[in-house]
Amino acid sequence: MKYKGTDYEMWDTWYLNVDDQIHGFHLKMQPDNRWNIGHVYTDDLLHFHACEDLLPPLFDDSNPADYYGKYTGCAITNRQTGEHVIYYTMREKDTFHQRIGICTSWDLEQFQEDSRCVLTPDPAVLIGYENIEKFDWNIVDCRDMLVVYDPDSMRYYGYFAAAADVGRESPVGVIAVAESTDLIHWVRQSIAYVPTVNGVVEVPDVFYLDGKWYLTVLSGADYCGRGATGDSYVSCCTVYATAMTPRGPFQEPENSLLIGGTTDSGYSCRSVLFRGKRYLLYIDRSAGGSAISLPKELKVIDGRLCACYTPLLEALRIRPLPVPEEVFGWCVEPNSFAWRTRGGQLHAQVGGFSISTVNGSYQAFRNPQCAKSLEVIAELAVSACAAGIMLYALDTQDSIAERYALLIEPEQQRLFLASGYAFRYVAARQFPFEKGRAYSIRMIAQEGQIEVYIDDVLLLQCALQTAQGLSFGLVCDRGHCEFRSIRAFELEP
Repeated sequence: MKYKGTDYEMWDTWYLNVDDQIHGFHLKMQPDNRWNIGHVYTDDLLHFHACEDLLPPLFDDSNPADYYGKYTGCAITNRQTGEHVIYYTMREKDTFHQRIGICTSWDLEQFQEDSRCVLTPDPAVLIGYENIEKFDWNIVDCRDMLVVYDPDSMRYYGYFAAAADVGRESPVGVIAVAESTDLIHWVRQSIAYVPTVNGVVEVPDVFYLDGKWYLTVLSGADYCGRGATGDSYVSCCTVYATAMTPRGPFQEPENSLLIGGTTDSGYSCRSVLFRGKRYLLYIDRSAGGSAISLPKELKVIDGRLCACYTPLLEALRIRPLPVPEEVFGWCVEPNSFAWRTRGGQLHAQVGGFSISTVNGSYQAFRNPQCAKSLEVIAELAVSACAAGIMLYALDTQDSIAERYALLIEPEQQRLFLASGYAFRYVAARQFPFEKGRAYSIRMIAQEGQIEVYIDDVLLLQCALQTAQGLSFGLVCDRGHCEFRSIRAFELEP
């Protein structure tokens, strides 16, 4: 169901709303390592349809400043003329120095490339073409343009990834801002955001929500942002900052993490307004290749920007999966790779079940119902060391290729995803769980990817093996857990 390239690798994607039809433009790497910009559209943020590519990469010397591959940008409609403007990152043939270029379209079917560069870094503020030799820096950064319109000032603001000397050990990546009235001529460059820690940031997104301007950026350990978040399990992340005006300066709150995980988690976040709400989309790195993620609604909850479950996803449900109402309807799973050992009992109670285990052991119970893609919702009150949802990747209905335990661990203050009987680490996120308190957990497993929401806020997402089919179960580890309001659905494959 998710949109992914069948013969190419998909990367950064940006969006344009035209009468609530959402057009997406994305980087695509061909098998021969050529880069291009692809084009898709969707009417529901769930099902994407491929269009012709925008522009081919150039392999001649007709424009040495725009050679080989075209990179990340944005799209916006000129409010005065109705013409659509697509920005992209140019790279020089020999040095890979960067500029911002454009192409235009009236109908999003025919695109006209404009050979002009519309923006380069101002050396009075940033590392640019005129002053790069003064710094220990390898390229002129000027990429990933994002343009928004501010109705208060009646101006367009363009944000782009750049580099600057801000008085640290070395220059760092920053997000710069310029302004324009015609989308072609950009003036008044300044630094809108400097990361809290040393590093490089890119793929900015900027939007207005609940009385503030928000900026999100991609960062992480391999961006020299080892301390970009307070979560020790996160090495690749999107963080956010806020400002009262579109020019900034944008400041990170104490907990600035929006989404995060490893390189197998989502990255390159961009958002789009759709039917009056703002939705976040990013690129999944899944077992089946990179794909456009399921949408998340952006909300401000208790002062924090959160990526939340959206009821739009209910349209993916094919049918409800039966959940056994009696203990005997669940399959007792051995808790050893070779012997039929078991370490606990399942008990029926009003509205659900409970599991109690003996000291030092765990026990899982599997629902025999199978599906190609799966959504499971339950309410958990964990008094054990750990408890949660089991996910079984199936070769056939009776053959388990891999098993995963998705565990709430109050004592460890984390959500932990493990595989196999040995509970091998797959992914984790820190979270202030309280022992005995009830939490709603929602798990979506689809096409080599898992998403986990706690109280409908996205907490964990990563790639895993979903094999030929899926089933789910309940698990408790060294203690007692109550499971209530258990529901499950088969989703579109």
